[in-house]
Amino acid sequence: MTWFYNLDVNILTYVQEFVRSGTLTYFFEEITDLGNQGLLWIILGLAMLAVKRTRIPGLLVLAAVIASGAIDNMIIKTVVDRTRPFLALPQIHNLVTAHGSSFPSGHTGTSFAAAGVLWQTVPRLYGAGALILAGLIGLSRIYLGVHYPSDVLGGMLIGLAIAVTIVWLYQRSREKVRV
Repeated sequence: MTWFYNLDVNILTYVQEFVRSGTLTYFFEEITDLGNQGLLWIILGLAMLAVKRTRIPGLLVLAAVIASGAIDNMIIKTVVDRTRPFLALPQIHNLVTAHGSSFPSGHTGTSFAAAGVLWQTVPRLYGAGALILAGLIGLSRIYLGVHYPSDVLGGMLIGLAIAVTIVWLYQRSREKVRV
């Protein structure tokens, strides 16, 4: 596992030394703010409740955000308790404030949970846009020095697993009602 940790550190160091710029910093600070507390996805889910044909996808987005917040932040982060990179590595400088454990990235997990639901329940163009935004939110966490790449990868995979599970549970409940 040492090689995996070294890869994490090398990617962070590379981003900090060779990728960071004033324009990108502004862009990624704005992008990361979209993922704060899953608020963007909560607002989107609530807005979708107002239109009859998007009501179910909106409810599923809200369920995914709640599940991701609980699983990522209350369970996994507590169990894993990984130190954030800017606290563990003197060469990494964070550009935004972040608290708590590092693994998994809650911003990324929540974003991919919501975007994964959208990918499965609304026209693909909208789902693809949501997945791209979720990916940018994940990248912002690495760029800003508050998560290791593996934290973001973990958040993405957990978020997508939550999305698949939420939609599957909904579809399964619909099948049972019809019988």
